[in-house]
Amino acid sequence: MLWVLFLLFAKPTDGVNVVQKLKHLLAQAESSSVTLQCEHDKTDYFSMFWYRQTAGAMDLLAYSGAANSATIEPPFKDSKYTMNRPEVLKSSLEIKNLQSNDSAVYFCAASITH
Repeated sequence: MLWVLFLLFAKPTDGVNVVQKLKHLLAQAESSSVTLQCEHDKTDYFSMFWYRQTAGAMDLLAYSGAANSATIEPPFKDSKYTMNRPEVLKSSLEIKNLQSNDSAVYFCAASITH
């Protein structure tokens, strides 16, 4: 039985509070999915981003420029990641079919521009 550890951090952004409810998450690999939640408090911060940091790199996974819009970045496109943005202040990132290499630090960020 494999377990996947997720460490969750909100990326500090000047003038906006970005909050991820969970600080860490432990999930069983190969049979689970997880959904990471993020929110912020400024309606003029139209863009939201999800990053994944591993030992070797920090990668942009997905971004959204408006509510009900999201793009998964290559090489993660058409994969296990789904970003949802139901409203300007909230976003989620779903990771399906967990594997041990999904263990990482996941960051959420908000911005006025792309």
